[in-house]
Amino acid sequence: MKRTTSLNLTSGPILKTLSELALPIMASSMLATAYNITDMAWIGMLGAKAVAGVGVGGMYVWLSQGLASLPRMGGQVHAAQACGRGDYEKARSYASSAIQLSLFFGLLFSAACVLFIDPLLGFFQLDDANTYAAARSYMLITCGLLVFSYLNLTLTGLSTAQGDSKTPLMAKSDLYKISGHWDHYKEGMFVLGDEDKDKEVFALRPMTCPFQYYVYKASQKSYRDLPCRYGETSTLFRNEDSGEMHGLTRVRQFTISEGHLIVRPDQMVKEFKDCIALAQYCLQTLGLEEDVTYHLSKWDPENPEKYIGEPEVWNETEEDIRNILNELNIPFTEDVGEAAFYGPKVDINAKNVYGKEDTMITIQWDALLADQFDMYYIDEKGDKVRPYIIHRTSIGCYERTLAWLIEKYAGMFPTWLCPEQVRVLPISEKYADYAENVCEKLTANGVDATVDNRSEKIGFKIREARLQRIPYMLIVGQKEQEENKVSLRSRYKGDEGQVALDDFIADITEEIRTKEIRKIEVSEEK
Repeated sequence: MKRTTSLNLTSGPILKTLSELALPIMASSMLATAYNITDMAWIGMLGAKAVAGVGVGGMYVWLSQGLASLPRMGGQVHAAQACGRGDYEKARSYASSAIQLSLFFGLLFSAACVLFIDPLLGFFQLDDANTYAAARSYMLITCGLLVFSYLNLTLTGLSTAQGDSKTPLMAKSDLYKISGHWDHYKEGMFVLGDEDKDKEVFALRPMTCPFQYYVYKASQKSYRDLPCRYGETSTLFRNEDSGEMHGLTRVRQFTISEGHLIVRPDQMVKEFKDCIALAQYCLQTLGLEEDVTYHLSKWDPENPEKYIGEPEVWNETEEDIRNILNELNIPFTEDVGEAAFYGPKVDINAKNVYGKEDTMITIQWDALLADQFDMYYIDEKGDKVRPYIIHRTSIGCYERTLAWLIEKYAGMFPTWLCPEQVRVLPISEKYADYAENVCEKLTANGVDATVDNRSEKIGFKIREARLQRIPYMLIVGQKEQEENKVSLRSRYKGDEGQVALDDFIADITEEIRTKEIRKIEVSEEK
C-alpha cells in the first residue's frame, strides 16, 4: 500500500514500476526538506536502504541530494545578500525558490536513477519477498517521520517567538569559552580539532543559546523592545557516554524546539510563568499532564567551582522560582546539584517503562550569561542595563518525547497524531473505485487516509489494520456505495455500523482540529 492510492507490494521486483522505488526515495527527501527534520542525505540514505534492502542504495540518494543542494546553496547565498541589504521580502523569495528548485532536481535525479542508471547496474534487482520486507521497513521509518513532523507543526503553531532563527551547527571554541560551556561542559561536546596542534578548534553545538544571544546583540535594544523572544527548532549534539545511550530516550544527536527570552528584570516572573503554562498546555495536548513531576534544580554550594556567579545571585533566583511554583500550586521537589552551571531551573520529569526518571522539559532562570556576552538594553534613564534570560523548551527533545508517547500509548496514538488515521477497506475489487473516492474526499479534508486494495479476505485486512493501530477502518461494499455511506470500525468503540460519509468526515476533522484524545471503550481483540 501507499498513501491515497493502492499498490500491491508483492506483484514483482521493485523496479517494475516507478512508484515502487522512486516515490519512496523521493518522499524521504521531500519529508526531510519540508520539515527540516535532520540531515537530508542521512534521511534519504536510510530510506533508500530500507526500500532496497542493500547498502548501495544510499549511493543514489547521495547523488540526488548533491545535485539538489546546488540550487539550494545558490538561493541561500542570494538570500543572505538580500538580508544584508535589508531587503527581507526578496530574501524570503530567494529562499522559497531555492527550496522548490532543490525539490525538483532531487525528484528528477531520483527518477533518472531508477529509470536509466539502475537498469544498467542492477543494484536493486530483488525478489518478491525482499521487496515486501524492505518496503514494510521503509513504512515504519516514514510513520516515525510523520509523527515527528506533526509534533513540529503543532509546536510551530504554539510559538510565542517574535522571530525564528536558523543558527550554525558548529562554532569556534571561542564562542563556548565566552559562554562558559568550554570550561564547564566541554566533556559533553563533540570537539573538532586539537587545541595543542590546530590553529582553530570547532565544536558541534550542544545548545543554541550563545548563537541567539548574538541575534539579540545585532541591534541596540531599548527597554520598550523587551521582552525579545527567539525560537528555533534545532539539531543539537551531545557526547553522551555509550553506557547512557538508550533507544530514542537518550541519543547523541537530537532535535529540540527551544526558545530564549531576553527580558527586563521586572518582566521575569510573568514570562517565566508563561513558559510553565506553555509546557503544561503541550503536556495536556499530548495527554501527558498526569505523568510528570516538577523539580526545582538548584546549585550545590559545596561545589562552587561547577558554577559561575555569586552565591547571593543563586540564592535569590532559586527563591524566585520557588515562589512561582508555590503561587501556581505546583507540587515540586528540590534537587541540589542539578542546576545548569549558569542558573537554576524547573525540570519536568517523567518515568520510562523501566522506572527511570528522564527530564522531558526544562525552563531555566539565567541572571548571569548576559554579563558574559555583554548584553544590555537602554532603560528609561538612558543607562545600560543587563537583561535576564529564560531558556525554555515546550516538549523538550522530540526523540525522547516520541519514545515517551510510544511507551504511554503502546502505539495507539491520539487520532490527530497518527501517521495513518483512516484505512479504507473494500470488500472486493468491484468496490475499489468507490474506496478510492472515499479516500480522496478524506485526504481533501486533511485526513491521512490509505486504501487497502489487496486481494485478501476482508477479515484479514481488518485484523491487520487493527494490529497496526489504525484509529478508523471504513469498510465499503455494494450497499455503502449505493447510499454514499461507510461501515465504521474504530479502535474506540469497535463496530459502529453504517454512517454517512459526510458525517464521518465532519466528525473526524473536528477530532483532529481539537486534538481530542478519545477514550477506548472496548477491549482489544486478540
